Amino acid sequence: MDSRYSMISDFVRKPESLAHSIRMQLSSDEAVMRICGQRRPIPMNLIFQGLKNLEKVGEGVFGEVFSGCFVESGNLRVYKIVAVEGNELVNGERQKTFSEILPEIIISQ
Repeated sequence: MDSRYSMISDFVRKPESLAHSIRMQLSSDEAVMRICGQRRPIPMNLIFQGLKNLEKVGEGVFGEVFSGCFVESGNLRVYKIVAVEGNELVNGERQKTFSEILPEIIISQ
């Protein structure tokens, strides 16, 4: 296991179903984290470490989309990066709240 993986593993957990999150009556931020299999948001510098051929493939109201290959495995991945509840503008728009992005995550499943 490389150090990048061990650093990211502090942020991830097994994803939970939407139904489970609803039954538990979770807040929007906790539901988003659980459905996405995260304990907390992952800093961008950790996501992009170890990637090659990183390319921005799109952007929209909810964030930006990148593709890249892991250096070690060569596996191509696509990442949708969503800035949430911060103060900086993203693509000229205010950052969304967890309650605003939850429906987007549900639809994408």
